[in-house]
Amino acid sequence: DPNLFVTVGKDHTVWWEYSEALGAINIKAAGEYQTFFKARYVVSLLHNRQGDLVTGDSNGNVYVWGGGGNLITNYIKHAHEGPVFSLCLYRGWLLTGGRDGALRCWQWGRNMDRVSELRLPVTEGAPRCIRAHRGAEVDRLIVGTTANSMLDCPLCPEPGLAPLEGVAFGDVPITQGHYDQLQSLSL
Repeated sequence: DPNLFVTVGKDHTVWWEYSEALGAINIKAAGEYQTFFKARYVVSLLHNRQGDLVTGDSNGNVYVWGGGGNLITNYIKHAHEGPVFSLCLYRGWLLTGGRDGALRCWQWGRNMDRVSELRLPVTEGAPRCIRAHRGAEVDRLIVGTTANSMLDCPLCPEPGLAPLEGVAFGDVPITQGHYDQLQSLSL
């Protein structure tokens, strides 16, 4: 529904509905955590093509809010030690970046199994934002870091293998010390 949107932040995950006729927005629903540990801060989010909302929180958890609804239908407990700064879907895999300096790859599905990991060089900090870029010859992962650098690495092109399987960052970052603070990127 193009009239729905979601906001997240400190102690909230809220679905809103925009009424063009009234020129107003109204709360449609708030996130129901049920028996799950409630997020103190939700720091990352994305939607998949099926309408599921995926959120990463300050406790290192990832929640899937299924079918555009406000109930958790899947989760990854302790996906990272510390906040999950960034989320990215790539060819049926969920990639996460956390303050612990790791990029992790999860097989999308009922179990959300972790299948691979790639660590950032310690000098570059942690992955603050990650985006997959479809290249002419090979797809690449672009990473903005907490040390204000931008890194890239190829994604594994082998069918059936996880995107982070057997890949590494190049020796030289795309940029280093990017202005003041690199918060996000878009491709």
